Amino acid sequence: MTKQDESAGLPVIFYYPAVSLTLQCPSCGLESVITAKKPINRRAKASCGKCKKAFIIQPNVRKLFRKDVDLACKVSLKSFAGEKSKGALNAQLVNVSGSGLGVVAPWKVIDLLSLEVGVSIHVCFAIPKGTTQTVVDIKCVIRNMFPQKGSNKTIVGLEILDNDCAAVKKLAFFLWN
Repeated sequence: MTKQDESAGLPVIFYYPAVSLTLQCPSCGLESVITAKKPINRRAKASCGKCKKAFIIQPNVRKLFRKDVDLACKVSLKSFAGEKSKGALNAQLVNVSGSGLGVVAPWKVIDLLSLEVGVSIHVCFAIPKGTTQTVVDIKCVIRNMFPQKGSNKTIVGLEILDNDCAAVKKLAFFLWN
């Protein structure tokens, strides 16, 4: 995941601490492998060997595995009643974990629902399972929001509020596959 560093104005690449990393330059796309004697577990400034542009590498130390996905979803301030909910708006689910979701939503959705950090929302999406799909409605709270560079969209980080609900259990099985 690449994000803009507010203090230095440089792109930031998040990684899982490891002895060997494959990084892709956010400017020119060159892939490079970094090898160390012990895991790299701190934030550092780096530069591309090809285009010489600087960027930040930062460890992504999450408690739970996060799976990248590309699933259409709907967001609403109220629980979904079946498949349809008044006021539900379209967004894109980009990653899931046992404790949170990552959603990309157009600014229009953010404005229409008056979304901000701390607001509780419901996210409804279909979990693909073979040739069938399981639709889940998960209640979350917004923990962070930042504009997606180069688009009219916002990346929204959500924490799942009810970890014991049946929808989260279905989500856990999805993460295993």
